[in-house]
Amino acid sequence: MTATIVNARALSDTRIRVDWSAALDRNTQLEDVANWSLATAVSGAVVPAVLAVDVPDIDAPRFVELVTGEHTDSTAYTVAASASVTSGGLPVSTAPANYTGSGTDPGILVVVATSSTTCEVRFSEAIRDTASVRNASNWSFNLGLSVAAVTDVGEGIVSLETSEQDEDSLYTLTANATATDFANNSWTPGATSPMLGYQGESLADPALKLRVYNFLLEGIRAEDQENAQFWERFLEGPQSIWSILTDTILLIPSLWDVSSIQDQFLEHLQRIVGWTPNLAQKVTARLDYDTLRRLISLSVAFWKVRGSEDSIQELLSVVTNNRSRVLNWFHYRWLVGETQAGEDHDGIDPWLEPDASSYNVRIVDRPFLDRPLFRELIKLTRPTGERVDITYLGFLDLFEVDGDKAQWTDGAGVSSVSDGLLKLDTDSVSQETHVSVDDSGNWREYVVTFKAKGSSDYVFEFYRSSLTDQYELRKIAGSSSVQLRSLVAGTPSVITTVDLEAVYGERIEDDVFYSWRIEIVDEGATNRIRIHWESEQIISTTNGDHAEGSIGVSHWNTAGAKIEVDEVELIFLPATTETIEINT
Repeated sequence: MTATIVNARALSDTRIRVDWSAALDRNTQLEDVANWSLATAVSGAVVPAVLAVDVPDIDAPRFVELVTGEHTDSTAYTVAASASVTSGGLPVSTAPANYTGSGTDPGILVVVATSSTTCEVRFSEAIRDTASVRNASNWSFNLGLSVAAVTDVGEGIVSLETSEQDEDSLYTLTANATATDFANNSWTPGATSPMLGYQGESLADPALKLRVYNFLLEGIRAEDQENAQFWERFLEGPQSIWSILTDTILLIPSLWDVSSIQDQFLEHLQRIVGWTPNLAQKVTARLDYDTLRRLISLSVAFWKVRGSEDSIQELLSVVTNNRSRVLNWFHYRWLVGETQAGEDHDGIDPWLEPDASSYNVRIVDRPFLDRPLFRELIKLTRPTGERVDITYLGFLDLFEVDGDKAQWTDGAGVSSVSDGLLKLDTDSVSQETHVSVDDSGNWREYVVTFKAKGSSDYVFEFYRSSLTDQYELRKIAGSSSVQLRSLVAGTPSVITTVDLEAVYGERIEDDVFYSWRIEIVDEGATNRIRIHWESEQIISTTNGDHAEGSIGVSHWNTAGAKIEVDEVELIFLPATTETIEINT
């Protein structure tokens, strides 16, 4: 199947993430900027150049990040790859994908008096040289200081000629010019900025104006100038060292900006926000610079709310890049009650139970989960007096990000992700979507849990090798019957049917969420299939039609047909778990 772009989004002004339906071949063509193109149909918007292709350091990446010039903010763009980019040796689809560009408006950083009758207005980035910027009437000061002319518009600097400044006055500049950067992001007129009147020498970059030679006594310097300037030439070496030091001092303001701080200073910034040397050895030293920046950016909030499920899950997502979920004891107990027959949580005070101090972290163990790093993070985030049960998953999707279908491929119709749900809600056509992560076609012996609601017939698929070869758990429309059937070369055969109302006295209502659990394992030359609905095991049977395969969801094109799915989780059997004992 041809690989297609399933999602594209702007991560910043100059970085785009492009997710694919299948793993891409890691080669020179993938990293060649000539094989990627951006476009927009919006008049006046700027199409930035693709400057680099950032490919994750794994063998079969399912996404890339494009480093670009700055975009025009809130503008509709498309991104596409050429057929030179391949997946499984085959050209990828060249169909473009939509995304919304992000851009930053220019702003005034500082206004500096460069003489008693001149000043420089320094912007956060270069702006266009326009008639509005050149118009002196669009620049004004208070306290009677007037602007005579705009003398130059340079690289992010507008030079003004003023009347005579008073060195004891603190002026305020009001800028009414209409300015845009070179990505056509507009700055709103009316911005103000202070300026101290000229002090005899410009206050601009004072450290850069200091020379080691000037620290010699005036008599020595005068004699040196008459005798071949020996000391001045000798001090050129120390002067270069001095310049490096002063340049570093001038970098101090940027050290607090996690996006612009230089890589070599990150180890110091991480300590400021709590990642001390003992934690660095176990956690941060294992991270690349981009991941470390993301960790630092959320550190203050993390330490403040340390121990909450959301903060733990966010930290795991940033550091490991693997999908995870954190269940507190109540939710963990409820999940066990839903999926294991005979477990009764009703009427029990959980905090009186022996394991009331346990909570559960569930994380996808593929691909390439760094388990030692993960365990250290769990120990770090664990509240005092709590133990952690870890469950390693084969697959997880909680549908937390609208439009994120990176793990799924539509086989028929078009599904969507919104409001925390996977939705197949077009009744005019049959719809089907299935998991398409790298090795899903080889999955065998697993248990999959999910929540679903719908109307008409809907189906959850497992051991799926194609749309015409799979097992199907079917909720039959207009009844409380559930049917397990096998589809071989497009021909269905019913394995068993259960009428839940007749057997258990319970109806399956339309548009009500129910929890389902499917377990399939080898049993000799056949498969043992067990189905749970809520807390009841409703089917236990054998069938040997299929040997392995993925999972999926579908419905037929009957009137009003739809299905909505949440919390799809798959665990390979035998399950892999471990426990981090109580933190004292």
